[in-house]
Amino acid sequence: MNVNRRRFMYVTAAAAGGVLLAGKAGQGAEPGVPPDKTGETPHFWYRLQPPGIYIDSQRGDMAFGYAGGKIFLSEDNGHTWSHSIAFPSLRG
Repeated sequence: MNVNRRRFMYVTAAAAGGVLLAGKAGQGAEPGVPPDKTGETPHFWYRLQPPGIYIDSQRGDMAFGYAGGKIFLSEDNGHTWSHSIAFPSLRG
């Protein structure tokens, strides 16, 4: 495939438009969910972790989290936590 400037600009614009539109889909307020607590310091903005499982690390669709002396594993971006195991030395 021959890539020229016009083709490059067309593909870039289409991809950017798709990214921008994807972020707008389904942005409605969920009833009963309190807003995130946010704040800022002179050096950065922050958002406090919502109540529930603290998500420690994530890669692809897999996420590790912890709460109440257990470690959890999600295989669907934290929508469900199908695997868990007790971790007694865990603080918090």
